[in-house]
Amino acid sequence: MRQPHIELLRICAMLLVLIVHTAYYSMGSPTGEMIVCAPVEWTWITFVQSVSVISVDVFVLISGWFGIRPKVKSLVGFFFQVFFFLILSFGVMAALGKVPVSMNNITKCLTVINTLWFVSAYLLLYILSPALNALVEHTSRRTFKRVLIAFYVLQFVYGWTGLLPIYEGGYSVLSFVGLYLLARYFKVYQPKFTRYNQYTYIYSYMLIAILLTILGVAIAYLPVLCDHVSVVSWTLFAYNSPFVILEACAFFFIFEKMHLPLHFQRVIVWVSSSSFAVYLLHANPFALSVWYKPVVSGLYQMTDWVFVNEICILAFVVGVFVVAIVIDRLRIVLWDIVWRKMEKPIRRVVEAVT
Repeated sequence: MRQPHIELLRICAMLLVLIVHTAYYSMGSPTGEMIVCAPVEWTWITFVQSVSVISVDVFVLISGWFGIRPKVKSLVGFFFQVFFFLILSFGVMAALGKVPVSMNNITKCLTVINTLWFVSAYLLLYILSPALNALVEHTSRRTFKRVLIAFYVLQFVYGWTGLLPIYEGGYSVLSFVGLYLLARYFKVYQPKFTRYNQYTYIYSYMLIAILLTILGVAIAYLPVLCDHVSVVSWTLFAYNSPFVILEACAFFFIFEKMHLPLHFQRVIVWVSSSSFAVYLLHANPFALSVWYKPVVSGLYQMTDWVFVNEICILAFVVGVFVVAIVIDRLRIVLWDIVWRKMEKPIRRVVEAVT
């Protein structure tokens, strides 16, 4: 059963995905010289990066909180939604002359694994979820806790520092597994960390974001690190960074403690059911670098006033979000028609295989 306050979190997480792509992705990771020459501008961009970099981790935490329960219809629908937006984006951009009609681009539409890193990592998590759920259900709290501690010690010591490339800075199913199990532990055992009041999480989230901003800017003024700001920034804002994971957990529990008015709940659930479309519309290879990044970069340089430019970027982000939701409602209508015709043969194939 959907919980409106968590569905609101899902909506906010997708908005943060849009926002994080307006920061370091669109403007590039800053060098020490760039920060020193324009400290106000880069402090603001770093702050935007700090508050929004949690988006992916939050989305995985939501999956862990509820627990993934694989179903044939859900899996097929997931692929249908991904292919729908890939093909739509490719078709529109090709018609506008922004991308060539080539075998390489056609292949990108058909090979999800190599096209969208999040989709491939989440798909692997989806496949592994029954085994992960069994681990949670049939393992004692003490053992589960030890597994989590060992996992995160290894991730922080070797994965976050880059000594073990398999973690890929959090861009991997391995990091997703850790977040999924962490959220399951929170949900099942409700440790002390999960029982504070909402304001504690608000303060924690903002303090970590401010700390990340200070660190992200201060490294440009440290003689030892000033020539390696981009590399340090990548590490600081990695999805498997302890700062980012703690910040994501704090952000999650802000919403977990929230109580929403009844008249908002239906609208929130309606919007959240299409929220993944926001990622698929703007983060696919025919959109993110083709039009999203250039538009954001242009808006950043539109005037000499950073905050005026940011207001325009925010309006653009909201516009992309709304367009994605509207398009996805049309996709849902099409999916209902397709599923009615495909359900029986697909189930026969699944039964034959299993």
